[in-house]
Amino acid sequence: MASEAMARVFAAQGRYGAALHSMQDAVTLLRQTKEMTWLTVEAIGGWGDLLGQVGRGAEGKASLDEALNDAHQIKDDAYVAMVTNWIGDARYYQGDYAGARAQYAQAQTIAARTTDKQTQLRSKINLAKADLALGHAASVVPVLKKLAQDADALGLKADSVECSVYLAQALVATKNDAAAEQALTLAQARAENLGLRIVEARADSLEAALAEKSGKTAQADRSRKEVARLMDAIGKEDGAGKIGARADLKGLL
Repeated sequence: MASEAMARVFAAQGRYGAALHSMQDAVTLLRQTKEMTWLTVEAIGGWGDLLGQVGRGAEGKASLDEALNDAHQIKDDAYVAMVTNWIGDARYYQGDYAGARAQYAQAQTIAARTTDKQTQLRSKINLAKADLALGHAASVVPVLKKLAQDADALGLKADSVECSVYLAQALVATKNDAAAEQALTLAQARAENLGLRIVEARADSLEAALAEKSGKTAQADRSRKEVARLMDAIGKEDGAGKIGARADLKGLL
């Protein structure tokens, strides 16, 4: 469905007002058909996922639960894995990284039974970002390097950039600042070109931290101002006023 697909593009770019409106249109149209299909799972689950992305996870829980039930009803493991990843994301946004990891691990197991390479990759990326949040930076460095390459091979540019930024974060945590700077340089340019504002804000926040460590206070200030600008713009999107409540974004500024 075109409106659901556009919603995902808008969400990746941090254009949450347009994303929410597009996804809501998709949900409304599909509910009118009163049929249960993979389109229903994508739209209803996607709506719940979007609400989580903008800091409204409590509002999205019922939609995610409904989508998971529907995915089981249509007996499609790829969609069960997809929604399970979204449920993990909802916990990740709330700061429950251990709970998120449990969902991601379950999603990976289910996705492995399918031929859906994109969902398999997403499950692995999610596991890596949860492990990073749980303090296992050293172990995820090689994993994220491989996942970035895998994403590029599948033509998933946004996923590749996301992996590169998480890789830079892991390298900073393991005190490999030179490698982190190298990863960030490419990731920032690609994130900006693709319009990935959340990913760009993460990269700029890491750049500020690295600049601060090396005594480049002016550069650090510029990067922090860019983070603030990006997050302010995203927060002003219709329906996204609570995005600052996301635990995974609170440390950016």
